[in-house]
Amino acid sequence: DNGETLCVTYTPKSETLSGDDFFELRFCDNVEPSSDIACTIVRVNLRVLPSSEIKIFEGISPRDLDGKNDTWIIEGIENYPRNRVQLYNESGRLVFEVAGYDNNVQLWDGSSNTGTVLGSNILPAGIYFYVIDFGVPNLPQKTGRVYLR
Repeated sequence: DNGETLCVTYTPKSETLSGDDFFELRFCDNVEPSSDIACTIVRVNLRVLPSSEIKIFEGISPRDLDGKNDTWIIEGIENYPRNRVQLYNESGRLVFEVAGYDNNVQLWDGSSNTGTVLGSNILPAGIYFYVIDFGVPNLPQKTGRVYLR
């Protein structure tokens, strides 16, 4: 020990990377001649937790037939598989609810899935209010509004 320190900064390859990862460090001594160099490898195992930062899109327009913004996107929600998403109309009535929102299969396309709309399940254009519970202890819910056109 000569008092030297080593600092390592770990950066995941993707902003949404979570799960198990590792890196290895190789330490060698400076014994001469160079053929007598002794080395050891240290493996550092990491558990990368998902980021609590997500991007919640502010609106959808599934009826304009342009193929854009047809569903509500919540970037990063896949990091929270135990999530629960609820949408309420301006009267405060629950019109959409799903556990495991994933932007692919479990998502909102402007329709009601709670049976609270008479006739068609297609919701009228307007402002809807969301509550996102991430299903993680001590991580607060996110609330806000989303526009349906």
